[in-house]
Amino acid sequence: MIEIHNQPRGSGKTTEVIKRMKDDVNLVCLVHSNRVKELYPSELRHRLFTFDQFDIRTIDRLRVRKAIVDEGLIGSKVSIANMYYKLGHAGKETVVFGTDI
Repeated sequence: MIEIHNQPRGSGKTTEVIKRMKDDVNLVCLVHSNRVKELYPSELRHRLFTFDQFDIRTIDRLRVRKAIVDEGLIGSKVSIANMYYKLGHAGKETVVFGTDI
């Protein structure tokens, strides 16, 4: 299942993702760049992966059921679709926060 939150820029998407990650230690987050990873508190960074680093085996080893994608509506449509396919195929719930440009 994919749950999409299409919100405007500056509406607090990353803040919401950080809150959810603090509330649930079983969440991982996928972001589009290392620069975005720096916006997150250091205690959460071990559960952050860039789209380039994304590997479903790593997420399976962490035994998570849910992944959050921050700004998951930007970038190569093919690579994003591939990432969503892999998450769905592995049975991971996916929550996407992004802005459709």
